[in-house]
Amino acid sequence: PDPIPTQSLNLEQIFARLNHHARPGSLVYIISDFRGLTDAAESYIAKLALHCEVVLIFVYDPLEKDLPKDGRYRFADDQRDITLDTGDRYTLDAYQGRFALRLQRLEALAKKRGLTLLQCCTTETPLNCLR
Repeated sequence: PDPIPTQSLNLEQIFARLNHHARPGSLVYIISDFRGLTDAAESYIAKLALHCEVVLIFVYDPLEKDLPKDGRYRFADDQRDITLDTGDRYTLDAYQGRFALRLQRLEALAKKRGLTLLQCCTTETPLNCLR
């Protein structure tokens, strides 16, 4: 197997590697939040689906889907620190719109390529997501 890289890979690189390693006829589960899904990454999924059965499992946090109304919320990771004011309708709509677009893109990909798409909220048990 390939050595584990010291830097993180983007979805395009991951799916390119997966295409290289997956054997025809394999059942492949892709578990991701699919942030950063590009046209090129989608094309690798489509290529993979030509010779494997592919199941997409979209993992999301409930706050991605529905932010609480009328409040200021801080989100931080090791690279960014942002504050959202959900009392501002434009901010709230834009935030929730990005989630909706990501889900719509996955639904369209699954429909076009005959893939199974499962949604898994982080508050659910993984077993329930697979049922």
